[in-house]
Amino acid sequence: MDRPTTEVVAAAWLRDHVIGCPFATTLPERSQWEGDVFGIVSVVGGAPHPDFDQRQPVIQVDIYAAQARSSGRPLWGKANQYAELARSAMYGYDSHMTNVVLPANYSPARVQSLWPLTEPRRIPDPEGSYGRYQFDAQCVWVVG
Repeated sequence: MDRPTTEVVAAAWLRDHVIGCPFATTLPERSQWEGDVFGIVSVVGGAPHPDFDQRQPVIQVDIYAAQARSSGRPLWGKANQYAELARSAMYGYDSHMTNVVLPANYSPARVQSLWPLTEPRRIPDPEGSYGRYQFDAQCVWVVG
């Protein structure tokens, strides 16, 4: 079995807790989106626990929103709303000590806690086709 990565674990947690927004580790081509919003997770910092196998990374959550394929007008409000939904989900009753559903080839993982570190912020798109909001969060998780 493959060992899970922080991006895979955090994306799985967000998929389970933010209804209506798929999450992955890379942004697919716009033609592959099912709707008009998509979330991306990446690691931007943090360090593992010094004494046992507990991961404590800082993750970056990016929410992209776009109009129908025929329009290049960004959906700032929709990107902001889904960023707020993701942030708020981190405070929910079921947000801590949660087993995440990973692809079959990965070992199981458990998110012990996840909380926002920054407020969602607007990220301008130089091409003007996506509304994008971003925030950072601390994710504490273990394999098993």
